[in-house]
Amino acid sequence: MNFRTTFEAFIFTLCTLPLLVAAPIMRVHLPAVSNSNPDGLLFQGSETPVWVSQGTNGPTGVFFEVSNAGDGQVAPQVSGGQSSWLNPAVTGTQPCTFDSGKTCSRVQVSFTTAAMPAGTFLGEITVSDTNAADSPQRIPITIHIDGEVPDSISLYVAESEGNADFIEFRTPAGSAPTLTTQPTGQFLSVSSSGLGSFRFRHTHTVTATFSSGMAIGTHSGSITVSGSPFSQDNGSVPVAVHVTASPIAAANSDSVTLVTGPGINSPPGAVVFTNRGLGDLSVSSVDTALDNDLGVSLSTQDVGNNTFLINADVGDRQSGRYEGELSFNSNAANSPHKVSVALEVRVSNNPEAAFKGLVNGASFNFLQGVAPGAIVSLFGTNLANGDSGYSASTFPLPQELGGARVRVNGTDAPLFYASKRQVNFQVPFELSLGEAVFQVIRDGLEGNSISAMVNERSSGIFAIGIGAYGVIQNATQGNWPLPAQYSVGSFNAAPARPGDVLVIWATGLGPVDNPVSTGEAAPSSPLAWTLDRPYVNFSNAAMTYLTKRAAFAGLSPGFAGLYQVNVVIHPDAPTNSLTPVTLQFSDGTVSNTTYIAVER
Repeated sequence: MNFRTTFEAFIFTLCTLPLLVAAPIMRVHLPAVSNSNPDGLLFQGSETPVWVSQGTNGPTGVFFEVSNAGDGQVAPQVSGGQSSWLNPAVTGTQPCTFDSGKTCSRVQVSFTTAAMPAGTFLGEITVSDTNAADSPQRIPITIHIDGEVPDSISLYVAESEGNADFIEFRTPAGSAPTLTTQPTGQFLSVSSSGLGSFRFRHTHTVTATFSSGMAIGTHSGSITVSGSPFSQDNGSVPVAVHVTASPIAAANSDSVTLVTGPGINSPPGAVVFTNRGLGDLSVSSVDTALDNDLGVSLSTQDVGNNTFLINADVGDRQSGRYEGELSFNSNAANSPHKVSVALEVRVSNNPEAAFKGLVNGASFNFLQGVAPGAIVSLFGTNLANGDSGYSASTFPLPQELGGARVRVNGTDAPLFYASKRQVNFQVPFELSLGEAVFQVIRDGLEGNSISAMVNERSSGIFAIGIGAYGVIQNATQGNWPLPAQYSVGSFNAAPARPGDVLVIWATGLGPVDNPVSTGEAAPSSPLAWTLDRPYVNFSNAAMTYLTKRAAFAGLSPGFAGLYQVNVVIHPDAPTNSLTPVTLQFSDGTVSNTTYIAVER
């Protein structure tokens, strides 16, 4: 959905149901520490990597658990995908370690790494049960063979006072290592985090900073690591600091992951280069045939402004993870710039909703659940047909767009928008509170099911797509309460003033006194007021006296699932370009925070 000059264009690119479909709901539990591992191996996916000495297999005793939060039984299947070194296996059922009154399937994980070279390797464990909701779930795994401390460090700084560059690396949990630099107190410094009592790993940052008197060229130094519980981390690492008057290229990411199904080329990824140095950066060419022995055909498209789209040709590749590398050449001092590319080919062409991929369509916060009548967004892969999205244009809203349907506890929901990766729909007003199951079906191909909690309200203020500003109109001035520099064409922006009337556009504000059928536009007479009229807070939580009761809160006439809140700006609202705005209800629930600009 793209914001355009009218909110109507914006929002369009955005039967009683039982409480719960009788189905298992899969829950995966990752223990913080493997109880049977004397080294206290942390197992939280890529957030706590596994350290392995070269020539040895990884630690034993690593496990996680799978339980059932629904009806019936869960029978999980597990796979390590294309990573031959990653071997998960279901070893049976037993009382859950987190609750002995429940039964869990235990998944033991082993690491066959003895023949692997030094380096960092990424894998993924897939946990699935075709009969369960919230399946599949994927657990990313990172292993560092011989650690993550680099053999050498090369940093680039511009010939400009205070200009800096840094590199981060991690060491495992345990006693905190000591890091020192040479030369001491000059252009190199080091800092460490994760050193508290509840540490999971230690993160170390080595920073080079230009200071007056440093000549253009290479300045040599070193860091020394001592006291790490992983012995291979300890030692001296040479550091080269390059001072330059040339551009220094910085990519938005050094890795790109593309996801698709067999026989379907994925949507492209993007790499954007910015300049940390001096002069003008120009990325001139890309080498694609690098470290690409798994058969992924990579290509790039230069779309200008040092921005490149990355495509991977799936060909006849079946499910698995395939990796390659690109080398971007430029006039930068740190050219060439390497970017790794991973292509994940998922097992089928069926639609797949992402685990925790159902979110409030305004706040995009999956933790708050959803509400009857609310606009929500569901993310995943292969959800709809075609390369372009499809938008609804009539009422009642259709139940199919681009071949996609969304079933809520087995009943089709009305759709606003559908694309391969995102479907926006309205949660039925008639849906009972509690946990519900959501499923995408495309051209008769049934996708997986995911669950979400349905609450009485799930309040979210829409974002305008400019910084953190909300979709909030100034009815008094007839413009948008943003700093004036955001005025473009017919989009008029100017800071609001205390006493102005705002119209806040939101969703999920709860039941109304004039019920509207799901998928239908709300009426203008009589209006559909929310049963709980919120207060609007124009300050942070510590300054709750800056609240104003909404003059109106209810369904916006002419739209489906869209609420509006009309309120007068508090006379003491902070006068700055980022004045916070939230909605507060009598039950204590609060919406996401958005912002307006206020002046006097």
